[in-house]
Amino acid sequence: MRKEEIIIYEFSELSRESQEKAIEKWYELEDYPFLPEDLTEYCKYLLDENNITFDDLKVYYSLSYRQGDGACFIGQFQWKKNDITIKHIGRYSHRNSVNIFFDEGTDEDTEIEFKSIFDDICYKIEKDGYSTLDYRMSIDEFNEHSIMNNYEYLENGDLH
Repeated sequence: MRKEEIIIYEFSELSRESQEKAIEKWYELEDYPFLPEDLTEYCKYLLDENNITFDDLKVYYSLSYRQGDGACFIGQFQWKKNDITIKHIGRYSHRNSVNIFFDEGTDEDTEIEFKSIFDDICYKIEKDGYSTLDYRMSIDEFNEHSIMNNYEYLENGDLH
């Protein structure tokens, strides 16, 4: 039989290298469970900001820094007394992966203006999504996070 002693550390007691390792390991395991809801809420805000009302809104996104990535939204919309339907097509999730249908009689300038707003909203949703995925807590923020959650660490930065 062998007995070993393990020394347990608080985050602030770790070396700078071990602190950085702990932060990176944390984000390796992060699955961003609130991202779909957050992006949908942000889309709702942007639609409201542009006086676009909606029914049955759904946000699609793919944020892997690969070709075909981006964000878009679909549903039933009303804007400037026009009914607009947006449907997803294909396997990608970006602003060009939809068909936009306007009421019969919608003038071309209105269609162009709406498509411009649509593209802008899609771009902002994509940018916000990448911002969330790219965010990393600073050492001070992660220290507070560790204290609030009573996390303890091994010398190399692994969670105990």
